[in-house]
Amino acid sequence: MLTTARALLAMMTAAMLSGVAFADDLTSSLKPGAPDIKSVGALAFGPDGVLFAADPVGAAIFAFDTKDVKPTGNGALNVQGVDAKIASMLGSTA
Repeated sequence: MLTTARALLAMMTAAMLSGVAFADDLTSSLKPGAPDIKSVGALAFGPDGVLFAADPVGAAIFAFDTKDVKPTGNGALNVQGVDAKIASMLGSTA
């Protein structure tokens, strides 16, 4: 099962990297519909607001147009003590 997940992740990475080289708009080839997803494994965001989802059980990779292509916010994000917050969630110290 772990080998299958690694193979799917490698294929997804290769597809994303090769697709960027020759596609101006990754969403141009997407079709609307209800995907037949059996399970969800690795997730990755690509350019143009595309979310890639690996389906290890169905041996497929799905691409979803999130239509989220414009940046939000007004500048830098400053989270005070983020290292301590993450460490406490993990049961550790910063």
